[in-house]
Formats: sequence, C-alpha cells, structure tokens
Amino acid sequence: MDLNQKARTGSQSVERAIAVLFAFDGEDAAMSLTDVADRVGLPVSTTHRIVGALVKGRLLDRGADGNYVIGPGIVDLAARALPELDHSAAAPHLHQLAAEIGITASLGMEVKGEAVTVYSAHPPIRWCNQQIPEPRTALDTSAMGQAIVAFHAGGRRPALR
Repeated sequence: MDLNQKARTGSQSVERAIAVLFAFDGEDAAMSLTDVADRVGLPVSTTHRIVGALVKGRLLDRGADGNYVIGPGIVDLAARALPELDHSAAAPHLHQLAAEIGITASLGMEVKGEAVTVYSAHPPIRWCNQQIPEPRTALDTSAMGQAIVAFHAGGRRPALR
C-alpha cells in the first residue's frame, strides 16, 4: 500500500498502521523492520513505533530471528468475521468431500504452531460431535495440524512427535 497514492482520511497514524499490516500481503511471510519500512515508504524510526504498537496488540509478532510476521490477533479478529464471510469458494468442495467420505471435512490454517479451523462441513448423514475439530489445536496433536505440516509449501516443517 503506497501511502503517497491513497487519499488521506484524516488519521495518519491509523493509515500508516494499516499500510504496515498490508505490507505482509506479499510473498514474504516474515520481514525485518527495514524491509517493512521500505515496503511502506516510511522512515525506520516511524515504522518501529507502529510495529511496536501492532506487536503489543498481537496484530504482528516478532520471531526469534527478529523478523516480523502477522500475529495471532489478526486470526482472532478474522475468526469473529468468518460467519459473515462468504465461504462460496471452499464450502461446496468441503461439503461434497464430507458427503463422499462420510465424515466432517474442515479447512484450517497454521498460526503460531496451532491449527486454526476456518470452516467445517458435516456429511449429510452419520456424523457425531466427535468429528467437529476444535477451533485451535497444536499442530502435532491434531489430524488437521499434521496435514498442514505435511503439505506446507513454505519449506519449513516443524517436527512432530
């Protein structure tokens, strides 16, 4: 998001924080402070203050290597909005799969070592509450988590017990 090309809304700090968050919508999942500043066109000192506030609010997270990534607060906020979102892209496929295999089919993503359930489709017959995945589980203790690890495209594969 180029701050120079967008019309101002009157709250520069909020606009800058939004720009910092959208800096993470590219292929780089983790970025240094300098990378973030370069991407949004802000001084490193300004970016440092904004990133610090976003880390405090759990919207960004700082890894052990010092790079920043999207934080768990983003997923928590998005999870609240999911019932309102249109699952039209994934839902029909998940419902078809659930009907064919006779068990719940779920869509999930990895967030900080946990499998987060985004959407679940139940088969039309013969399903029980045991098939409903938890909203969040450790990657190594859930089938969804193990599937995420097995098919992760990012090249890093956390060790499973």
